Amino acid sequence: MPVMAIWYGWPTLSLTEICSELMKVRYSDDALECHQPYPIGGPPFGGAPEAAGQQTARDDWGVQPKPKYDRIGFRDLIRIHDERVAKQSSGPHP
Repeated sequence: MPVMAIWYGWPTLSLTEICSELMKVRYSDDALECHQPYPIGGPPFGGAPEAAGQQTARDDWGVQPKPKYDRIGFRDLIRIHDERVAKQSSGPHP
C-alpha cells in the first residue's frame, strides 16, 4: 500500500484526495468524493455500493470490461488534480 500511495501522489495529495481522484477518473464524474472517516454503515456492512446508480463510466462492458481512460502513470493524479482545480478556479465569475 505505501508504494501505491507514493505512485499515485502521496505526500503531495492526501490519501483521501488520491481516493477521490481515482473515483473521478474511473467514473468520469468530477463530482465524486471519498469520505473520511468512512461511515460505519457503508458497504460492505450495509448501504449501497460505492458506485450504485453510476452511469458515467465510459467503459466497454462485457465478461472482461475494458476501461476507456488512460493508464495512470507515476504521480499522474497530481497533474490531473491540479488541472481540475485550475479549471474550477478559472470558471465563470459572476
